[in-house]
Amino acid sequence: MVARLTGYPDEHERVLARALADTTASGHAPALGYVLFQAAELGVEGRDPRAARVNVEHLIPLAREHGFTLWLAMAESTPQVL
Repeated sequence: MVARLTGYPDEHERVLARALADTTASGHAPALGYVLFQAAELGVEGRDPRAARVNVEHLIPLAREHGFTLWLAMAESTPQVL
């Protein structure tokens, strides 16, 4: 997020893509949930509804499967702010 806010949106996208790829490859559900939620929030804050929706659509089933109730509630409420 800092990269985006300080005028480096390309670096922001690269770091975010790497974080998503690394946590997906690791299979560590809590880490992936965290990154997906942060990516969705960045989409909301950056007024990029497509990015927010894509990440929420991945987060909701993960949160349901693993019982991440807080992330599930937050993910389900995200579309309401778009």
